[in-house]
Amino acid sequence: MSTLLHALQQRRQTLTQMTSQHWPRHPLHVYIDHDALDRLPALLMQSHVKQAYLIMSEVPIMREGYPLKPYIHQLALQAKIRIEPIYVNSFASSDQAQRVATRLRCSSAVISIGSGQITDLCKQVCHLYEQETGHALYFVAIPTANSVTSYASHLTSIWHRDVKVSMPARSPDVILADLRTLHSAPPDLSRSGLGDLAAKFVALADWYLAASLGLGDPFEPRALDWLKPIDQLYDEWPPQGGPLDSFYQTHVLCEALLVAGLTMSVLHQSTPLSGFEHVATHALDIWRRQRKGESGSHGIHVAAFSAMASHMWEALFAGPTPNLAAPTRSALQEIVISQFTALDPTNRLGHQFWQVYSEKLQNWEQMSTHIAQRTATWDESLKPHLATLLKPSRWIESSLQRAGLPLRFTAINPPISPAEYLWAMGSAPFIRKRFTLGDLQISNPWMKASS
Repeated sequence: MSTLLHALQQRRQTLTQMTSQHWPRHPLHVYIDHDALDRLPALLMQSHVKQAYLIMSEVPIMREGYPLKPYIHQLALQAKIRIEPIYVNSFASSDQAQRVATRLRCSSAVISIGSGQITDLCKQVCHLYEQETGHALYFVAIPTANSVTSYASHLTSIWHRDVKVSMPARSPDVILADLRTLHSAPPDLSRSGLGDLAAKFVALADWYLAASLGLGDPFEPRALDWLKPIDQLYDEWPPQGGPLDSFYQTHVLCEALLVAGLTMSVLHQSTPLSGFEHVATHALDIWRRQRKGESGSHGIHVAAFSAMASHMWEALFAGPTPNLAAPTRSALQEIVISQFTALDPTNRLGHQFWQVYSEKLQNWEQMSTHIAQRTATWDESLKPHLATLLKPSRWIESSLQRAGLPLRFTAINPPISPAEYLWAMGSAPFIRKRFTLGDLQISNPWMKASS
């Protein structure tokens, strides 16, 4: 066994135990092997459920050349319980989650078959059902691609009122990481998972800065060790974005994505792997949703915005001591609302996001004295510590290129146009309450040149 795989497995096992202590009602069990799916009948029988819902989209998925979903259906039937397929669209929204939750009955299992969107939807479905009925469903997640970090997380990324938000959710009781299924996924989905992990190279600094200024959750140094193998994963990835030519590569990527999700679960927050690069990605999602455009690959967007964020950090370090104080409120409401007018001439979105940004601004203003004190330590302590949490932009770019991840936004499929990019960068500070590097653009306009 390689050093990297061993390090990831150790961390995954440790974090799994920690999450089970946090949520003793839903201890997590993870099975990773070539034929993990074969465990499904026994798991369903041991759970004593009376029926199982297979929640999936209608998009065909193959496993080594054979249709996957009928195979899982046949496996579930071996448990001698009632099986009901529920077909959903691959769009995780709170409305769809509510509709699905109302169809379910107690003493049942939910089996999610899909990648990020389907799994996030089912996590929210199980959470809603338990909140509304007081009864827990037995939740088995079958990831079909190594595409996201969220499979093992107790958080879900879901659309709610035209905004993609992180919400508390149920993590699965069981994750069946079937390596034959994951290895059969299109290579771009695996690159998406690799891209989602790239957030680690910049998001930790966002997290530390927010915590230092009193504008975010406390920083947890243990996360640095938990996520450390991601660096080695990138160093060992096949050059030129070559195909996953071994189950080993599929396995290590799967372990890394699970470690990332478990880290977020243990800390009850997504900040270790979600900073400005994710907020900008979500802003792009809003633009494309309102314009009815194709959303594109989340992880590939995250990778490109991570590279961009690394340049912004380096510009911040190279410039004068930044203004970390809250921007002056005058004219800000008009600026925020006008930013969304192109998408929504009624200004409903603009007013909605002004409420979000206004709350962040209020917290920022209340911490003015503390922030002034921390600003005074910028050169001697704050900036040097932030630098230890970042990877150099050259390393990030060369690593992404070697893994076959595009750096130019226009080279992404579908391409991100200059108009989309500029709108996402300008809107990102306003769409989330989370404080990130992007919030400093307003009071430090010279940063924009670096992005």
